[in-house]
Amino acid sequence: MKEKLSLKRDNLTLYGLLETPEIKEGEKIPLAIIMHGFNTNSRQHPFYDLTRALWDQGIATLRFDFSCHGRSEGDMADMTVEGLRADAEAFYQYAISLDFVSRIYLIGYSLGGIIASHLAVDHRDRIEKLVLLSPAADIRMRAESGFFFGNLYDPADPPELMETELFHIGRPYFLSAQKVEVYEHLKDYDRETLLVYGEKDEYVPREMTLDYKNYINNLKTVSAPNADHLWTEDSDIAVKTIADFLGEN
Repeated sequence: MKEKLSLKRDNLTLYGLLETPEIKEGEKIPLAIIMHGFNTNSRQHPFYDLTRALWDQGIATLRFDFSCHGRSEGDMADMTVEGLRADAEAFYQYAISLDFVSRIYLIGYSLGGIIASHLAVDHRDRIEKLVLLSPAADIRMRAESGFFFGNLYDPADPPELMETELFHIGRPYFLSAQKVEVYEHLKDYDRETLLVYGEKDEYVPREMTLDYKNYINNLKTVSAPNADHLWTEDSDIAVKTIADFLGEN
């Protein structure tokens, strides 16, 4: 079953997609909320394969486009990390309102991994498992040093608008990224967590990815030898690892 969603967050309409395997009347099953990365959307690779693999485990999925991305409203000139967290909160609140949901899991890729980690801490009483897929652990370091996808700027005075061939991004994002907690909020976090990353990730330094080990108590780490940040190789490893982890009772 597929159901397209439109949720309101402040004055923005956000797009989502709820997908479930066949559910018997009165049956309750887990649901995984999947969060994409920067300048992409809920249809990015390898989310289709991951959704199918989770269905095989009897797990429903809820994918959504962050504001300023995909089919959701918003302008990236106004985007902030706090706004993305509010987007995730809106879909979490929708998820817990569904009467067929027994347990909730989070899967966050890249920037979505940072957002998912905060949502997991905020609702650790209800969210049972967290998956960090190539999380953007370098987000604050890059913002504080004035480096963004190959573009340099003054971190003390970020540009009102940075325009590239692929995207534009505004001053509010740079300022919010300088303040975001990457690890600190996870100190003593003890819910089951899976960290999956590629050994050939060209964006996030390996040591920054592995630094999650110093904060999360119940962490399982899996690497894929040929995977880059975009998972153009070894995506099958990520899909199977995540599906098996969430499928465990």
